[in-house]
Amino acid sequence: MDEAVVVFSRKGLFQMRVTAREVRSREHARKLWPLVAPGAIQQMVTWVSPSFENGKLRRRSHFRQLPTEKTYDLKAQRAGPGNSDSRIGGSLAPAMAA
Repeated sequence: MDEAVVVFSRKGLFQMRVTAREVRSREHARKLWPLVAPGAIQQMVTWVSPSFENGKLRRRSHFRQLPTEKTYDLKAQRAGPGNSDSRIGGSLAPAMAA
């Protein structure tokens, strides 16, 4: 997978897309985290760094999907702020107290 969506960015929720080649290091990937796959049900992804063997590129950088229990329903988010159904599920963030 070559592209991911940054959940929290200065542009807003799910507004910034990033390609795997734009991420330069593990530290840069951590600054962008959490990342999700583009699509209606967005599954969390992690960045995999490129691998070199004898000075040649063996595997280029890409995004790998994490297990399915860490998914986020985009349609529930668009229900509106303040709605208890619009909170982030999985381990992205704790539930907000009402």
